[in-house]
Amino acid sequence: MTLEGSGAPTATYNVSIRTTDYIDDTRAPKVRLISGNKDHTTTYYRWRTGAQGRSVISNWDTTLQQPKGLDKVFIEGTVNTASSDASNFYCTDYAPK
Repeated sequence: MTLEGSGAPTATYNVSIRTTDYIDDTRAPKVRLISGNKDHTTTYYRWRTGAQGRSVISNWDTTLQQPKGLDKVFIEGTVNTASSDASNFYCTDYAPK
């Protein structure tokens, strides 16, 4: 994931997300953005589902802006396991100025 913007908490950011499905198991990767905001609220953005299949790459471009001011930006990824449970991971690389 890349975020391009000024670094200011209320700026508009161009976001590019890329996923690669490494296992051909009929399950597609899903990702979404989550923002921790300056007013201590959390915003959950819509899920994006990638294409399924070994070595299949999916790309999305979107715009992220939070009028409340961004404090942290996370990307959440999930893939369904053999049961109805999901395996999730979270990471962040946003540091406001």
